[in-house]
Amino acid sequence: MMKALAELAMRGRLQAAFFAFLGAALPMFSWFAAAIVTLVTLRRGSRDGALILLAALTAAFVVGERVEVITVSAVLVAYISANVLRMTVNLSYSLLSAVFASALFLTGLITQSEGLLDSLKQVLEAQLGQLDLGEAAGIDGQDFVHLLSVQTISYGIGFTAITGLLVGRWWQAMLYNPGGFQKEFHALRLSPAITIVLFLLSIVGLGGAELLGVAESDVFAGNTNVNMINVAAIASIMTVPLLITGAAIVHSIVKTKHASKHWLVGFYITLPITNTMVYLMVVMDGFIDIRNRVSKPSDT
Repeated sequence: MMKALAELAMRGRLQAAFFAFLGAALPMFSWFAAAIVTLVTLRRGSRDGALILLAALTAAFVVGERVEVITVSAVLVAYISANVLRMTVNLSYSLLSAVFASALFLTGLITQSEGLLDSLKQVLEAQLGQLDLGEAAGIDGQDFVHLLSVQTISYGIGFTAITGLLVGRWWQAMLYNPGGFQKEFHALRLSPAITIVLFLLSIVGLGGAELLGVAESDVFAGNTNVNMINVAAIASIMTVPLLITGAAIVHSIVKTKHASKHWLVGFYITLPITNTMVYLMVVMDGFIDIRNRVSKPSDT
């Protein structure tokens, strides 16, 4: 099914533009538009990719809801990261460009699009009701809702763009280089310096609620809370390359050891509670190349 859609999209600009337009116009399918933009950019170049990008952006604006700014940002980020991948032929560089571009767009949105934030806050306040989750996290309830709202936008842009990037790259390999994406994904590795920087930023993101507790004192004034919330939410998106690299390590080891696919199922099921261990594993991999060490015994 996915291969058939990719083949159809690559038959011409009109077909690709139609799918990108449709994906951007439908709720929850902006990742599909990002994937089409990525596929065309990787295969046919930046110029053709820009034309398909324009179709997706047109659809996002036609929808006319506040959520379209997230779609627009995500598809633009996917286009940027696809160009980086095309120029560098390096998936890690492309992922890094995606998260930093997402952070840049997020910074612009939270400072220039107050209406989007207000809408999300109203939705979250209605859903959370009287749960008092903010008090459980040690921060004011309004600050907690603001944190969740900014993180929602953050992950909405980042995950949509990166999902589109990876799916588009997978489609390209499936159509023109079968098996190429699996090899590329299994070899995904971040340098030691980059892993440390991302890990430190992820600590800021994951520890945002605790950091906000400090800002409650009378020493601070004005918009200190809001600024710290925004920094924490933006930093939290830096966990995405660590998670994806961690998944690549696990997938590679499972394949190398010919282990049961149940290990992968277990990995993804437990990821919400083992994510910090995954981050540490990726940092360690930057220094010692875990996959290479694991594969040595089977090579001798």
